[in-house]
Amino acid sequence: MDQTIDMNQDNNPGSHILVDLQNLELQYSQPRKNQDDKYTIYFLFFQGIVLLISLVSLSIGNQKQLGKPIDSNGNICGVSLGFEQYKYIYFTNPVNDKDLNITVCVRECPLNQNYLNDSFELQCIPNQFISTCKNTLSTQNFNLLYYDTLHFENICLPNNPKYLNNVLNAINKSQILLFFQDFNYGIQIIICTFLFCLLLNQIVYFLIIKLQKKIIWVILVALIISLIILALISLIHYFYENRIQQIKQHQNQKLTLSEIINIVQTQNYKFQAIQFPLIFSAFFVIMAIYYILDFILNYKKYRNIGLKIAIINYFYDYPQQTQLNSHYKSMFKIFYLIPIFIVLILVTIFFLWVFIANSILTIGSLSIYKYPFDAFQPNWITYIFGITHILELILIFLIVSGLSKFLTIGLIMENYRFFINQDQRYKQLNEYKSIWKILQYNFTHFGTIISGQILIIFLKIPKILVRIYLWIVKSIYSNYQTPNLISNILSINDRAYLLSYLKAKQFLSNTKSQYIFDQKMMDQQQIYQHGKQLTDTCCFAISNFCLFFTYILLKMTKTTIIIQEPNNFLFLSFFSSYFMTKFFTNIYGITIDILEILLYRDATSDGKIVGKSVKIPIRLLRDEII
Repeated sequence: MDQTIDMNQDNNPGSHILVDLQNLELQYSQPRKNQDDKYTIYFLFFQGIVLLISLVSLSIGNQKQLGKPIDSNGNICGVSLGFEQYKYIYFTNPVNDKDLNITVCVRECPLNQNYLNDSFELQCIPNQFISTCKNTLSTQNFNLLYYDTLHFENICLPNNPKYLNNVLNAINKSQILLFFQDFNYGIQIIICTFLFCLLLNQIVYFLIIKLQKKIIWVILVALIISLIILALISLIHYFYENRIQQIKQHQNQKLTLSEIINIVQTQNYKFQAIQFPLIFSAFFVIMAIYYILDFILNYKKYRNIGLKIAIINYFYDYPQQTQLNSHYKSMFKIFYLIPIFIVLILVTIFFLWVFIANSILTIGSLSIYKYPFDAFQPNWITYIFGITHILELILIFLIVSGLSKFLTIGLIMENYRFFINQDQRYKQLNEYKSIWKILQYNFTHFGTIISGQILIIFLKIPKILVRIYLWIVKSIYSNYQTPNLISNILSINDRAYLLSYLKAKQFLSNTKSQYIFDQKMMDQQQIYQHGKQLTDTCCFAISNFCLFFTYILLKMTKTTIIIQEPNNFLFLSFFSSYFMTKFFTNIYGITIDILEILLYRDATSDGKIVGKSVKIPIRLLRDEII
């Protein structure tokens, strides 16, 4: 428990909050020596390693050969010297499995039926296994068999179902290679999804300001509608998969390009069971029913969230509405630009990360007489560089996420400072100067940000398991005392960032104090983390619509932008839009939960509330809601 909590019977903040703010101002003006120097050194050292790996990868890798087929002689179609115009791989004998490793690079895939024309000759480059590009069907031991094909990316796939089933065994790729190859082919879909997600977030931001209390109902209804849509889409996809299976069984029917794409995509699915779309449909239906029941049974909870949204709007626009200070500008403009700026930084970093990853994946050696996409084998350098590159992406995401939380808390405190100094109307707050001051403060606490984010992210699943364990044990033993280790694990949450920001201590040293305070506050006042509830609901709704939008784009561009593993795009769309939305909604989510902490920190050591932290409108959090 925070031992600095003092009693306070008036409407002003407790002395402990004033002391915290004074100490924070002192740290702004006279920053002490960085306590996280070692973390900064570790971070810079790791960035040096990543930079070296990136430069080496770009110099020895060749992005042009990523996902390109290799003929039976070890030549990369469309990349090797003399093969620039011969981009497509052609299987010389797809009749059986034993000759699928005999391939040639061709200029164009044959599209017309010329089985009886022995003089027909493909535009290919012969190799040590194929001496001629002529159709040699009339001989007993032919070198090359002509058959009808369709152009599928850089592969000439037969439109004969029997031949196609054989060839599918020879074009399997690793999921990592499929992801990056599809990413390069479908960059337009990714950009469109990103812009759509950005548009939805701007619409929500606009509606939050205009609709105030009613926006939570709009978000909740939109979430339920999105779940119903996804359930219907999954059900339709289930019947569609059944139809594809029936097509594969008709061995004599010629296949269209659309049907071939469907068959290849089905072949590349991580989950081969055809029942998975049906399972997902049932999942979305269950989630829709859950939120409908939650909407009916917990009406008061959502009403309170709506009221808190209105209070937050008033909080950030309070000086403008009351005209207490004509020089003080609304914080809405700042909070509108910051998430966009953070998201653009993350998107830029991610595209740069993919660009370097393409080079890393092309570091390896070539082998001959293998399947077209098995001839290239990564070596130990590829794995070392790849693992380091993945760790870099995770680290950058954690740092940007932590910095955004610290920045949001800093802006909350700057606005909060205005409320407790309303009598000092001459005091003008420069928002941009405050942002720069907060950013400087953030960068001196790298250790707090990194350690906090690592603990929060990687303890999510263990915390769920611990809660399940405690529920089972306490249902059996009513007097069971929670061990200190379990209590420490449960205490890891975002709310400890507030004390870390105010007191400039390590994240872990503040978690237990904040956790104990949260428990007493919730037990005695029944205050819940409505900010987190708002963030999760909004993120889930927008990510569902982005998932549906990506699915529609994949279907509309199926034959023009060929994606071999669409599930990768759907997962990327859902999770990227979820976390992108989190940066936008955290403005309201974090503010709601932080103001509750500031409001109820005026308490005795046993957690009893004895005063209010600030005057109108923040006191509404207690007087009108609870």
